[in-house]
Amino acid sequence: FVDDGLRLGTITYSPGGGAGGPGGLTGQPGQDGTASVRFVARTQTVTYTANGASGGTVPVQASGDYGSSVVVAANTGDLTRPGYEFVGWNTAADGSGTDYGTGQVVLIRADIILYAQWALSPAPAPTPTSAAATSLPAPAAAPADPCAALAGTAKATCEGTASRTQAIAQAQATRTQALEACTVRTGAARTRCATAANATYRRSVARANAVRTRDVALARCDARAGRAKRLCTTTARAAYSRSISRASVAFAYTQARARCTARTGAARSQCLRAAGARRTYALTVASAWYARSVANQRCLAKKGAARTACRKAASARYAKAAVRARAVRARQLGR
Repeated sequence: FVDDGLRLGTITYSPGGGAGGPGGLTGQPGQDGTASVRFVARTQTVTYTANGASGGTVPVQASGDYGSSVVVAANTGDLTRPGYEFVGWNTAADGSGTDYGTGQVVLIRADIILYAQWALSPAPAPTPTSAAATSLPAPAAAPADPCAALAGTAKATCEGTASRTQAIAQAQATRTQALEACTVRTGAARTRCATAANATYRRSVARANAVRTRDVALARCDARAGRAKRLCTTTARAAYSRSISRASVAFAYTQARARCTARTGAARSQCLRAAGARRTYALTVASAWYARSVANQRCLAKKGAARTACRKAASARYAKAAVRARAVRARQLGR
């Protein structure tokens, strides 16, 4: 017996009767005994990592049974990093994993390690001079651009990371304001409001990640030439569009599930099933569109009738995938 959420607790054996059984167990040959096995929920943990902080302490490790809820901690230990501001947590040190905001409720089905995320601090405002001053001080020099000395892919990666950090910080501030606005509501309305705020934040983060990935990929394409460069560029842009579509689908799915919570019984189950079917359909079509875009670019390597046949085949595969996706959606909806 295997279950991801359980671990073996105890095994209890009850013999059929008598004495002198093997290993000290009582019982008589030929008589049946009973053995009971007890499984208990496995304990999962959420561990916090400073990720470059030079001061303060990380929050205390949280734990709970498999499938239980854990609230993501704030920067309770006042972690600090010179020149940076704390903006949240992520499952990857470089921010490429899943973002978690402070106060977010998480269902733990595995051990989670959360790394502190940092954004560059804004430059401080200049201190006004006194009225008795005879001259104004020279303006402070702008901070050096760490990406200026780089080139090619390295520069694109540096600039993309900086832009992504800025976008995530802005999204974090927007979510904080939205969550504060939700506090005036109560009950289910407050829950839906918070769900919408968190979903909007996750969509913004996904878009920021997609932009960074696209820009780095396009920088790599610049090192190529001719047909190889065109194929590389098309693939990068198609992958970006697919990522944006996935982010939008995830946002719509979260919103739909939140609306379903207002229903009960069979109506709620049907609502959730419909939301899942729409999500599966949209993701399948987005992947098929990506495959067609890349295939059409590869067709340019051919000429004449061969190119035409290649493009028709790519379009036919896309149409077939869309038809199959619609059939799956109809079957899931029971139509």
